[in-house]
Amino acid sequence: MNQQAPRPQTALEWFRDTRRHQQQQLRHLASLGDFATLISQLVHALQRERGASNVWLCSRGALFGPERQQSAAMVDEALDDFQRWLASNRTMIGGNAAGKLACALWFLEGISELRDEISASRLPPEQAMDRFIRTIQPLMEIIPDANDALSDPQVAQALTALYSLMQGKEWVGQERAVGAMGFARGEFSAALRQMLVDRIDAQQHSFATFLSL
Repeated sequence: MNQQAPRPQTALEWFRDTRRHQQQQLRHLASLGDFATLISQLVHALQRERGASNVWLCSRGALFGPERQQSAAMVDEALDDFQRWLASNRTMIGGNAAGKLACALWFLEGISELRDEISASRLPPEQAMDRFIRTIQPLMEIIPDANDALSDPQVAQALTALYSLMQGKEWVGQERAVGAMGFARGEFSAALRQMLVDRIDAQQHSFATFLSL
């Protein structure tokens, strides 16, 4: 039995397929850029709330009460935007990034409880800062893990550079939070001074990585 010969493939068909693939990739990159921006905005808001909460706790509620409320409202607004993007783009995040996202959402779900504990002064400033750090870190780590879905090496490098910049900014934020604790208390213990040194060293490494990219 003679088999019918396959229809010849034309260059035009392959050009069209390539074009469609490129368009899909560009749409994916644009959406991923929006996602990275939303993460950056949420991280920034959490960093502000962390700093205000530290001053409020160290001053025993005498300082930064209004700032703490304002920064919490910023976090809630940024979190709403973040959740709306996730609801519309659920299938875009996979692999390691999905695991980091699940971890980030787990800690974000506890933000109201953390605020209540701070309001009741049930947490020392160091523990409150650590809880904020554990909420922020997995959010930032979503960005480099999103590289797994990219075929463009330049864009992947740009996202890695963005992560290094955000990580450096986070070390700066932690340095500022530690400084706020020392100034609000009126003294810097040996432990606080070492925390400052560690965070200065870490931020220099992150910024050097950013500049190299």
